[in-house]
Amino acid sequence: MDKEQQQNYLQNHQQGSNQMNQQQQAAQGQMTGGMWLLTKEDWVLIRPDKSKKQSIEDVKQANSVAKFIKMFAEEFEYYFSDMLKLGTQTNIKAQVFYHRIKALKRNQQLDDNLYAITCLFLAAKLDDTLFKSEMCVEFYIALQQYLKVDATFKPHAFKALVSISKLDERAKSLRKQTLKQIIEQIPKHKIQQEKGKLLFAENDILVSFGYDFVVDTALPYVDQFVKSYKEFINKQKELQEQRKQKEEAKQEGEMKQEIQQDDKTDTIEKLLNTVQFWGNDVYRSNLCLYYTPIQLTLTVLKKAQQTERVVFPDYNGQPWWKFFNEKYNANIQSEDDFKEPLMYFNNIIAMLKS
Repeated sequence: MDKEQQQNYLQNHQQGSNQMNQQQQAAQGQMTGGMWLLTKEDWVLIRPDKSKKQSIEDVKQANSVAKFIKMFAEEFEYYFSDMLKLGTQTNIKAQVFYHRIKALKRNQQLDDNLYAITCLFLAAKLDDTLFKSEMCVEFYIALQQYLKVDATFKPHAFKALVSISKLDERAKSLRKQTLKQIIEQIPKHKIQQEKGKLLFAENDILVSFGYDFVVDTALPYVDQFVKSYKEFINKQKELQEQRKQKEEAKQEGEMKQEIQQDDKTDTIEKLLNTVQFWGNDVYRSNLCLYYTPIQLTLTVLKKAQQTERVVFPDYNGQPWWKFFNEKYNANIQSEDDFKEPLMYFNNIIAMLKS
């Protein structure tokens, strides 16, 4: 290569790098309160609704990969139970990372399986979990062989694998033993080959994110709300019990009214359990790229109320959502402030059911 060719090559390479950086900066949007958000302009490209820009297949694919991450984490954690513990927060972080890299690389063909486990690998490392790359790729290869699929299998192939949480102890032990036997027979060169791919994907994610891995999810806010509301409900029960004891001599109709109030508090407890269910499910979509954790928290709380057809009672004499104004200075004015993310969340759920 002569000097002129070398200069042209370097110039073209620099232009390509600058263009890629501009695209990444445009996609990355802004950091708000520890949350990685897309800019309003970028919403048009991949907004989570039934627009032409994002197909039902895209939504289902994102959901499948998120489930794949969750199931892989559960299986991995059980297999290495004596060495590591992967919490729910780590799992959610991995899903957020996947949605981010998918948005940044939306015009490129990604190996979803590889990037999914790499996101989990990164999330675990950031949470100071002992998680070696060899362990990850060995288990990944073993699961492929266990499911009798090759490296090109789609994440939804994991549906064929019964969740480890649904197995009895004997079945769990048998699966663990089978996977151990498979891992022992994997050729070393194959492990090194897959490890190289994982480390390449890790570097790609690191560079694409600009080494910015701050993640603030809705889970702590959901947990705090559930905890506070359960304490509130327990106090209400205590007050009801005190009133019942004082009025035992009164008419039977009044007693029935008190019992109905007890039933209502039990219904609220069921509602709070539903909240935690939706709190995990909301991260199977890319809504985390558009809305802050507080907005997502309010979304899942409202979704739970729709599911159970129950409304949260006033909290200390105020609407339930004002809890976040008092606790986190959220400046929520009305339920209209989280109407939009709820609409998109319902759209996504409908698309997944179609």
